[in-house]
Amino acid sequence: MAQLKQSVINLIYIHLELEDFCAADFDANFSDDTKQLAKLTFRAKPAYTFIIGEASESGFLALMATPRERGKKGFETIERPGDYKNVEVKNHDDINACIGRIGNWLKNIRDDLASGMNNFDTEFVEAAQNLFAEAAASESDPAGYFNSDERKEMAKKLDELQIRVKDLEAKFNITPEEQQAFEKAISKSKADLSVYPREVWWKTTSTKIWNAMVMIAKSKEGRDLLVSVVKKFWLER
Repeated sequence: MAQLKQSVINLIYIHLELEDFCAADFDANFSDDTKQLAKLTFRAKPAYTFIIGEASESGFLALMATPRERGKKGFETIERPGDYKNVEVKNHDDINACIGRIGNWLKNIRDDLASGMNNFDTEFVEAAQNLFAEAAASESDPAGYFNSDERKEMAKKLDELQIRVKDLEAKFNITPEEQQAFEKAISKSKADLSVYPREVWWKTTSTKIWNAMVMIAKSKEGRDLLVSVVKKFWLER
């Protein structure tokens, strides 16, 4: 049987409606264990939990407390994720302060999930760098310059890549600004063919092309598709 009053439980549910979440997004368990009066679990990612319990003073703090303070119950929340650590324990004077932390916890969940989206960028860039590194490694003379025929061939590959990405405009909802940024990256890469040695060209081009592609493809599915496009239209030489 839950130790918390129904009015307190109702207040917890109200706080779960903050930060674009709703109470149905969470499992809520209310027990008679004073160490875990309430436990909230984010259904979509159960590693995210919020626990409210009574805190017990021990050791030095207990010795320093006055008789009146010793009789006063303190509370703590155990929050995953915390404000800056994966797990944080926070002490509170009353249950209302504990409940007030729910909004912060929800914000931390939202921020953590949002930062997880950036992993797509990391994985995408790593995949891109691997492709370009493979292409650069295949050069027999990486310190040498592209000759006339090679420049024409690489320029043609760049044009093919630009056309293929243009064909994906509707699928990716590419804006005119994003399309212009990609075209600028292609144009600069073509101009650099007659300026940089092969190895330097591959490295500088990878940065320009993939930065533009990160803007275009905003989902993991889209970025995987772009990697395959590059393999087919450019790196399979």
